[in-house]
Amino acid sequence: MKTDHGCLKAVLQLARALSEVHDKGVIHNDLKFNNITVQYEDNNIWPIVSIIDYGLAWFDDMQYPSQLKVCQNDFPWMAPELFAEGGGICSTKSDMYSLGIIVDNILVNCLKGSYPDLNTIVRQALADDPVSRPTLYRFIKTVQKVVERTDPHTTLWRRPPTTTTRPPTGTARPTTAIARPHHLPSSSGIRLGKR
Repeated sequence: MKTDHGCLKAVLQLARALSEVHDKGVIHNDLKFNNITVQYEDNNIWPIVSIIDYGLAWFDDMQYPSQLKVCQNDFPWMAPELFAEGGGICSTKSDMYSLGIIVDNILVNCLKGSYPDLNTIVRQALADDPVSRPTLYRFIKTVQKVVERTDPHTTLWRRPPTTTTRPPTGTARPTTAIARPHHLPSSSGIRLGKR
């Protein structure tokens, strides 16, 4: 994406794809740059953004396994409540935290313009307390308004870093097989990225 407008439209598509996942009662639990694909089709001007790798997906309000507690430092994009003593409760708010991490990186490293409304809602998405995070619906509405106000011709040429998805040097690797490619079975009925 070569403009702020295009990059923000991709953020909007990502948020809408996450909304589709949540509408099915599924929490992704591992939303990060490496689990997002961007594809171009011949007849589309804008890319199609999809969410992949459902290996850590859970149903809404399920207890998340406590063995991840030992890996908290390896997963900075995951919400803090997932690492609570004895396992955390995953919810749409935990995915909202991960989306906030992604969009914060885009705000800092990719966009040339200043977007105070987007910056505010991203800060709210990164709140330690899940209750303080915005709903995905409110997040989508905010991004939509920002997209409508951007100039489609403003140049952008830096791309998002993937460093936030890599463990810091010298940290222990997780003891469980977490980062394996895994997709929801086709019988689940979840189809993402097409809008």
